[in-house]
Amino acid sequence: MTAVVRALHYRDQGRKWGRWQVFAPGLGSESSLIHKRSDGWNNFRDLLGRIPYVDRPTPEPEVFGYGSHALDWGYVYRLTFYGGFVVNAWMLREDSDDPYNTAIE
Repeated sequence: MTAVVRALHYRDQGRKWGRWQVFAPGLGSESSLIHKRSDGWNNFRDLLGRIPYVDRPTPEPEVFGYGSHALDWGYVYRLTFYGGFVVNAWMLREDSDDPYNTAIE
């Protein structure tokens, strides 16, 4: 999924970006699926669902569609597969302490 969002970002923005965080809000965790407890991600799922993404054109939107939203420090994407399975991805900031968080020049 990271490779997909990196390619889409380059297509739309003309800039390569090294590291992305990926989250699939529709996938459950062990806590929610097996133990029937909240996994603690519902507020975050709701936040991602409220972002006003700008939908981008794709040749086969019934198979794959995506939208993006510009933030002060980067972009967040919503990828939708077959009209239902959603994956979100967002840039990690350049000033993050994460050693894997770097721009690609």
